[in-house]
Amino acid sequence: MRIEEYFDTLRKVIDESPIVQSARVTYDKRSPCIGFVRGALYLLDGSQLHFREFVDTNAGIDRYMYAYHYQ
Repeated sequence: MRIEEYFDTLRKVIDESPIVQSARVTYDKRSPCIGFVRGALYLLDGSQLHFREFVDTNAGIDRYMYAYHYQ
């Protein structure tokens, strides 16, 4: 899988989620199969999910680094 496909999958999941009020996400392609994504999802109940992932999609989806913070 190319990193663009992974980014598109994330965009689709976020856009179709009924509980996400708004989102601020940045996508950084490092190579054809490696990328970094960082963002914040603002949910309908006022809570937030902050996240970041450093992902390799060469053979499956390997997250070399990730962090998720719900508040």
